[in-house]
Amino acid sequence: MPKRHQVEKLLTALGVTGAERERIEELAKHAHEPDWLASGIPGMTEQLAVLLDCERIAEHVTEWSSDLIPGLLQTGDYARTILSDGIEPPEVEAKVALRVSRREALTRAERPLHLTALVGEAAVRYCIGSPTVRNHQLRHLVKMTELETVTIQVVPFSYEWHPGRVGPFILFEFTDDPAIVHLEHHRSGVFLYNEGDVAEYRVLAGRLRERAMSPEDSVKFIAEHIE
Repeated sequence: MPKRHQVEKLLTALGVTGAERERIEELAKHAHEPDWLASGIPGMTEQLAVLLDCERIAEHVTEWSSDLIPGLLQTGDYARTILSDGIEPPEVEAKVALRVSRREALTRAERPLHLTALVGEAAVRYCIGSPTVRNHQLRHLVKMTELETVTIQVVPFSYEWHPGRVGPFILFEFTDDPAIVHLEHHRSGVFLYNEGDVAEYRVLAGRLRERAMSPEDSVKFIAEHIE
């Protein structure tokens, strides 16, 4: 991981100035901390900017989401329903456009991102927005599984306790850098860099895959719920 003074020299050489330079320098300043919290602000938050950077350079992402379809797989209407609570329409549309554009990481020509989406049964069954929005979203999921870079596995309802019930997470794995974990909250998100914490989430991801339906059965399950 580059040191802060190295980042500053590189920014100077590239001619990066203003707010963008301040943002990158702030990220570099906190990069060696075990964990750090980025609070949400209107527009492009620091947390979202880091999330986009991770999706841009990661080799593989494992995302667990019990009640919602993962962001990289959301349709525009589904995302609009989730993001429009208490937010003005212009800002909502900007957020929707940004979220939908993130899909390009899965289909880009060079080094496409490989995604393993562990989706809770509830996320498939819940009607978010309207039946039309829900059905469009489920059809989109089935379509996305045609990509070699995308694996979707549905985790069935269970009365048994498992750590995945605590909340969603995203595990980013890189070619040349240590893996990190992102935990998203309502208006903020935390990135975990500590090797022990990341290892625990890697184990949790494995346990969730064991609980999940096979990719083939998951596609059938999703298709059966399209009305």
